[in-house]
Amino acid sequence: MDAAVADIFGYHALQLGLPELDGLQANRMPHQWLATETLYVPDDRVVKQAAVLCDFSALPFAPASLDLVILPHTLEFSADPHATLREVERVLVPEGRVVICGFNPASLWGLQQRRGHLYRRMGFGRLFLPNAGDFIGYWRLCDWLRLFEL
Repeated sequence: MDAAVADIFGYHALQLGLPELDGLQANRMPHQWLATETLYVPDDRVVKQAAVLCDFSALPFAPASLDLVILPHTLEFSADPHATLREVERVLVPEGRVVICGFNPASLWGLQQRRGHLYRRMGFGRLFLPNAGDFIGYWRLCDWLRLFEL
């Protein structure tokens, strides 16, 4: 994540979800926010970003106001990933950047998760990754991004 966001310039950056990961730490934008859908209380680490509690399908930012939005596993755990992408498109400035991170269902981790679901239906075994979430394949995500012109 650090390498992906280090050289993206602008003034306003937003991370949607996964507060345990500081995805904007390598970025030099002066205004950085962390948005979560649930109340997050950090344990012993200091959160340097301003936190925003909101619904990801209705972001409290003006249209064309953000230079960078990062989505670390956000689409996988979103109730409506299409609405989340529509909001990201709305708040991004022209030529703004979006960085999406997620699990590939065709990867070894995705296959191991699928095997865990099969074993659980047979009455034994455990899942490798969290049970919640829908892994989004590469081609499906590319179609969505083409639709939204991101």
